[in-house]
Amino acid sequence: MTNFRKVPHYLLFLVSYWHCYNYWLLLVNNGVSMGFYPL
Repeated sequence: MTNFRKVPHYLLFLVSYWHCYNYWLLLVNNGVSMGFYPL
């Protein structure tokens, strides 16, 4: 039961981290394409 409770939290953390990573990557790519950040 304890393992079953730990797994969803771990997966939720991974999913939220992956979404944050994709969000920042999208922002950086948009900034570079628009010339905000020098490549």
